[in-house]
Amino acid sequence: MRKEYIKGVVEGFYGRPWKWTEREDVLTFMKGKYNLYIYAPKEDKLHRDLWRKDYPEEFMKRFGNLVNYGKTVSVDVSLALSPGLNLVYSEQSELERLCEKFLKFAKRGVKTFCLFLDDIPETLTHECDNERFSSLADAQQYFTNSVYMRLKKEVKDLEFIMCPTLYFGEKPLDYHYELGEKILPEIEIMWTGPKVCSERLEVNDAKMISEIFRRPVLYWDNYPVNDSAMAPELHIGPYTGRSGELYKYSSGLVLNPMSMAYASFIVMNSVADYFEKKESFESVSSWKSSIKKIVPECYEEFIDFAKANLKSPICLDSSAFVKKMVDEFKKLFDNYERVDAGELLIKMGKRICKNYYSIMKNVNNKLLDDIKTWLYEYNFWGETLIIIGKVVLVDVEMYRKDPSEEKLEEVTAINKHLEKRLKEAVGFKTHVLGDEIFSFSLDRLKVSKGLVSMYRY
Repeated sequence: MRKEYIKGVVEGFYGRPWKWTEREDVLTFMKGKYNLYIYAPKEDKLHRDLWRKDYPEEFMKRFGNLVNYGKTVSVDVSLALSPGLNLVYSEQSELERLCEKFLKFAKRGVKTFCLFLDDIPETLTHECDNERFSSLADAQQYFTNSVYMRLKKEVKDLEFIMCPTLYFGEKPLDYHYELGEKILPEIEIMWTGPKVCSERLEVNDAKMISEIFRRPVLYWDNYPVNDSAMAPELHIGPYTGRSGELYKYSSGLVLNPMSMAYASFIVMNSVADYFEKKESFESVSSWKSSIKKIVPECYEEFIDFAKANLKSPICLDSSAFVKKMVDEFKKLFDNYERVDAGELLIKMGKRICKNYYSIMKNVNNKLLDDIKTWLYEYNFWGETLIIIGKVVLVDVEMYRKDPSEEKLEEVTAINKHLEKRLKEAVGFKTHVLGDEIFSFSLDRLKVSKGLVSMYRY
C-alpha cells in the first residue's frame, strides 16, 4: 500500500468520457492538491464490455503522454479495467489476457492498476466458476490476488486497487468478510459508504469497514458525479457530510466527478481543502472560497446560481431559495399587501436574470459550456417570475374593481404566455430551483385563469 494518503480523482462515471484536453486540464488543476488520477469511464467499451480487446495505438500514445504529463504535476496516472460483466474467473486465459493488457500500459509508464468489479451480477454466472469456487467473493479474491502477483513480477513499485461488486452498505455481509480475509493485504479495497452515493461518510463507517476488510479502506466518493438518475442535476454545492476524521481510518479518498470536468473544479477545490484541514474543514466557507477562486469576476452572482442547483445526494433539502421566496410572497399576499407581493416576484426575477447575464459575460468558455443548459433554465425561471409578478399586479386590479373586457383580454394574453412557458419547462432536461418553482408558477397561473373565468361567467 502507499505510504502517502491517497487524494484521488476517478473518471468513473457513466455518460460521455472526458476529452484528452479535459484530462490534461484536470491534471493541471490537481497539481499540489491531489496525487492520483484513475482512468475508468464506464462508456469506454475497451475498459468494460470489450475488455479483452487491445486499445488502438493512437489511444496508447495519448495515454502515455498523459502519464508523462502526470509526472510533471506530481499526479500518478492510473488505469482501471472492469471485466466483470463477462469475466470467467476460473479460466487461466482470462487472467493472462487481462495481465497482458495491463502490462502494455506498464510499458507506457503506468505503475498503479485497478481491477474494478463494480456494477456487475452479484452471483457467479458461469457453470465452471460455480464448480470451482464456493462464492463470488472466493472467485474474486482468487482472481484479484492472481492478477496482482502476476503484475508484481514485472512492474516496479506496483500499486494495486480493487473495487468489489458490493461496494457499499450499512451492514457488512459474508462477502465483505471473505474479501477482507483472503485478499492480499497490499491490495487497496474501495468503498462508497452506506450507499452508492452516500449522504454522509461517518468515522464509524470507516472504522467498521476497515476492520472487516482488514486494512484501511479506500473511499470512492460518488460526489459530485451526476450520472444516471442524477443527470438533470448540476452538482456544484458544498462538500458536506464527510467526517474530518476519515483519514484516521482510511488509506485515502477518490472523488468521482461529473462528466462536466470544469464544473467539477468547484467541488474539487473544496475537497482539496478538506484533505488539508481535516477536522477543521468548514464546508460552506470552503465552497464560497472555491467559487471565488474560479469565478472572481461574478462571485456573488455565481453563488446565487449555485444555490439554485443544490439538489444532490448530499443535499436532499435543495429548495431553500424558492421556499423562502414563496413564504415571503404568501405572507404579503395573505396580508392583502398584494402589490408588494407582485413586486417581490419581479424583483427576484430581475435578480436571477441579472445574475445570468453577469455569469454569461464573465465565466470562461470551458466552464460556461459545461453549465450552459442549467444557466438557460435558471434565466428562464427568472423571466417567468417577472411574468408571474405582472400577472399578480394585473389580478390586483381585477380584485379592486370589475375589469373591462379589454383588461380581461390583457390578462388572458399574459396567462397564455405563461402557460406556453410552463409547457416548455416540462421539456427541460435540467433541474434548477427545485420542483417548487414549477408548482408555484402553475398555482399562480390557475388562480389568474380562475379570476378571468369568474368575471366572464
